[in-house]
Amino acid sequence: MANKTDATPEEELMKENEKLAQEMEAQKKEMEALLKEKEEIEAQKKELESKLDKNPEELNLEPIPTKMVKIKLFKDGKDYKDDVTVGVNGKFYKIQRGVEVKVPDFVAEVLENQERQDSATRKLIADEVSRGEKVNEM
Repeated sequence: MANKTDATPEEELMKENEKLAQEMEAQKKEMEALLKEKEEIEAQKKELESKLDKNPEELNLEPIPTKMVKIKLFKDGKDYKDDVTVGVNGKFYKIQRGVEVKVPDFVAEVLENQERQDSATRKLIADEVSRGEKVNEM
């Protein structure tokens, strides 16, 4: 004998369809909210562009908040003893070696790029010296 909680395949299919319809409705509402937000952003963009065309001083833009990161630059008593100065968009940061300091993430990125470029240059020089030595051995 069938149990009352056992559903027929048709009933299961109807329940699944109902569940999918609810999910679609939730997604539709989310999409509508995103479209409304997009429209608001577009309106703000047009307003700012029109102000910029008329008078740039009226914008009253606040600076973009930056993420601060901790760094510590290598220090020895010889080649790496002086402070490091990093300039980004006309603003300069003087960073003391051997001390953990907080700097904006874009300053840390500049230092990482500089280290990566120095490493690539050292490798290129070593490869060229090695190649030159092989030519001289012939």
